[in-house]
Amino acid sequence: MNYREETTRRVHEVIANFMRLNHGHSPSFREIQELAELSSTSQVSYHLRKLQKAGLVQLVKGRSRLITLLKSPAGMPAIDFALDGVIGAGRTEPEKYDPDPTDKVSVPTAVLDNLDVRNLMVLKVKGDSMVDENINDGDMVLVKKQDNPERGQIMAVWLRRERITTLKRWDGQEGDEWVYLRPANSKKQDEYTFRTKLSNVRVIGKYVSVIPTID
Repeated sequence: MNYREETTRRVHEVIANFMRLNHGHSPSFREIQELAELSSTSQVSYHLRKLQKAGLVQLVKGRSRLITLLKSPAGMPAIDFALDGVIGAGRTEPEKYDPDPTDKVSVPTAVLDNLDVRNLMVLKVKGDSMVDENINDGDMVLVKKQDNPERGQIMAVWLRRERITTLKRWDGQEGDEWVYLRPANSKKQDEYTFRTKLSNVRVIGKYVSVIPTID
């Protein structure tokens, strides 16, 4: 392994370890520069592009702190979770999923630190309404169980009248009669936005992270 490859590997480990210690939040370019002992943020950008090309991370253009870890470094500890079901990321209900106790998903501790594993669930995403947040069709996501919404956060909810589950950003506050459930897909913003009465919504939980695979 040459120097550049070794440095790219170190940047990958820095991101994974930072997320493990910071509740799944990704580091900024400046933090990666300091932790990986690089001379500039342009070097950070170079190694992140290498990691993205290798399918290890995913970046959102123009946002230095939004880095999704797609694969954890080899040797990173993980905990196996049962797959709890499928959640829609569109306007229709995904196909029915019958839980199978043998379906297990390995969740790296990089996204689990300080979270009570008894209060977490793993769901498979069906749809493309959240792609601008790097939540893609087929991704496994970690959700923290809670029944209270948080404005501005991505929430997993059940719509009673439509009888569908969906993953959307919550736009509403206490006392409102109506709430907007907003997508993160600039190409289909109007198509995927729900406006519904608060009484029609049951909150399932709060989105934590896309679950990276183990490299």
